[in-house]
Amino acid sequence: MHSLRGAASSLLLASLLFGTAAAQTSMPVPCGSFEQWSSHPGYSVTAGFIPVSVYSSFSTPTGWDYLSYPVNQSISLGITTVTVDTQLPLIKASQESGSVPAGNSAVKLQSFKLSDIISSAVYAVAAGSIDPELTSEVFPSILTTGTVDIDRFIPMMGSLISNMGNTGALLSSLADIDVNYLVSGGIALGSFEPTYLSGSYKYHSAVGGDNGGVVILGTRYNPLLHRREVVGGGDNIALTDHSSYTAFTVDYHSLHDYDASFAEQAPDSLIVMLISSASQNRQQGSWMCVDNLNLWHVDPPEPPDTTTVGIYGPAAGVTATDVVVYPNPAHGQCTVKCAADGALLKLYSSDGRLMLSEKVEGGTATLALPGSGVFLLQVVSREGSAVRKIVGN
Repeated sequence: MHSLRGAASSLLLASLLFGTAAAQTSMPVPCGSFEQWSSHPGYSVTAGFIPVSVYSSFSTPTGWDYLSYPVNQSISLGITTVTVDTQLPLIKASQESGSVPAGNSAVKLQSFKLSDIISSAVYAVAAGSIDPELTSEVFPSILTTGTVDIDRFIPMMGSLISNMGNTGALLSSLADIDVNYLVSGGIALGSFEPTYLSGSYKYHSAVGGDNGGVVILGTRYNPLLHRREVVGGGDNIALTDHSSYTAFTVDYHSLHDYDASFAEQAPDSLIVMLISSASQNRQQGSWMCVDNLNLWHVDPPEPPDTTTVGIYGPAAGVTATDVVVYPNPAHGQCTVKCAADGALLKLYSSDGRLMLSEKVEGGTATLALPGSGVFLLQVVSREGSAVRKIVGN
């Protein structure tokens, strides 16, 4: 439903601003309705002749990868010493069935401590030899398209989560690395250029104040440097407590929008990450359900710098020099100078939602940007109207 509402609002915005409708096409995320699941075996050690479970078998959505941690440690079980040599899965995922937005199941991701995934018998004797910071740590369950390189991903996980909510900082932190070292593969896009990701979620924070998150990263192979690089992406950490499924979107932004030193490039592959706790206040037992993921491309006409038709009748129009926005890109707020005093400012999100409306008084106005992302500013006066693109970071 939200995808249709988002499409309708985008079409309406394009009609209002440009006088023509925007073309919109969709591309389903592979296993984005989480109908297919793959089973993974548990791991046991033998103490004497008795098998002792280290962790139980589990399942994850087919085509999605998860974090795991290499363990090679000797522990004493009674009078016997055994060696635990395994990749410990850092995931608590399950199938959510019943009333779901699409198909018969959704994915449920839960934040956890090591004591939640290691069997109680093994954890009781092994906990003393584990770094106390790890035993007290609350881990988010993370699913990603592509294949995770755990040795490189885990050291960057804290930085990635701390930069969520600031798309410019998130993309910049990944701009100069070979993304294949973190997550290889992803969704092959071909000629499809994503505008946003849509889906449905519900969330429960264990204590209150936790939130889930979704990250999308557009990548492209650089043949000169022989590496795959981030060329754009987006994130949404506003996945807060909801007891029923609620629509969400993640807008895609070019890295060039935030840093002009990087060339504007279309991605040829996309990584999607689902994170059960994307806050600094991660809570054991917080969970997020996600379903019905789709990618969308909206192709509206290019926003003009000038509009020569007055909305109140024939007029000279608003020229490019009549409206000035600075700074742009902006962090938190920006200033709009407009020669037409009393003009109405309307700020829209990239999917067509009206975010705020304000009048120009004394030739200037200060706009408080509602977060990071790309926004369209419509300036309406008796002389005509103009549109500007504003990048928030």
